[in-house]
Amino acid sequence: ARDYLRTPLAVSAEKMHHGHADEGSVILLMSGGTVLLHDGGYRERPPDGVYRADIYHNRLVWRPVRKPAPSGLLSFLWNGGDYHRVRAERLYWTRLCDVEVGRVRVTDEAQGLAWDRSVFFLPEPDCFVFIDSVRALRAQAWTLSALWWTTNVLARGVTWCDTCVSRIGEWENRQGRSLLIIFPQSDGASITVEPYRRNFQEETVVANTWSGHLGIGDTVSLVSVLWAHPSKDGTSSARATAVQVLDGLPASRGTGVRIKWGGVERILATLHDLTVGWVAEDVRPRYVAAKGNTVYGPLASDAAFAYVRCENGRLWAGFVNGTYLRYQDRVLYEGLPHAMFQEDRTARPGVPARFRWQGETKLV
Repeated sequence: ARDYLRTPLAVSAEKMHHGHADEGSVILLMSGGTVLLHDGGYRERPPDGVYRADIYHNRLVWRPVRKPAPSGLLSFLWNGGDYHRVRAERLYWTRLCDVEVGRVRVTDEAQGLAWDRSVFFLPEPDCFVFIDSVRALRAQAWTLSALWWTTNVLARGVTWCDTCVSRIGEWENRQGRSLLIIFPQSDGASITVEPYRRNFQEETVVANTWSGHLGIGDTVSLVSVLWAHPSKDGTSSARATAVQVLDGLPASRGTGVRIKWGGVERILATLHDLTVGWVAEDVRPRYVAAKGNTVYGPLASDAAFAYVRCENGRLWAGFVNGTYLRYQDRVLYEGLPHAMFQEDRTARPGVPARFRWQGETKLV
């Protein structure tokens, strides 16, 4: 069937079954009945199907070359949407305390790159945190760009843009909510706001781009915070300054994000390499907290995802797939060693990872 579609149909853009390069993309985002992000359409004229290309989606895109300084971003990234084979996997989708967490992975074996998109959704402040981590599978130059599409930029700061979607074609969008797009990192990446035609109309891309050389196994992360809020409430700059990136230590092992808003402090963190804490000299992996332990400011953990919330003198904390969690000088969880049964019928000492732990206590 695949060959039949490839040969008689006049299509070159993306998959012959009308698929899109939308792996890891946000297809629709709404708040209070207002559309804040939407899909990019299909095509304006056959047979191109150009809107199925990666750059027309709310996702990370990459090119295996360094971006020339004077060139426009989208003209540099544009590729006409020709089909490019990748492998997409869903790694996590679960809940941790009052936060929903998810992670997808896209592996591009042809170009030599693996991209993990970790997503935290905070229902209370109506905020999404995206941590896009990219690991190089071969040594070469790369350009990475996190793209977010809108129709109107209402206000702009050094690290943020306040946006809204006024209409999609002839359909008038409900107003009253805006989407604040924050790129809290200050080093190594550049912000672009560029008008471009998408979905049969003039739109604007808000992008955060990194360009440079990566060796095999090197990791780069880009953080995007999407924060829905009432339109014209005048809080965009204050919200942007409430967000801080916590680079994990040792360097490049993980990324954390701290948000202080409304009397509540939250820290959200994720590992880049989910296997860093394994001891895998035998069939059944054992975990050693010291191998995977990553420090994100006052938070330290070897977990795939870690989270703390401080409010009114109390602390809520939890993790997904880990053995250790510390906040400031207090160890909140530490797994106990067990006899780990192996396939050779022996038992070796080790600490098994716990899928989820969460707890509550008083702040000292």
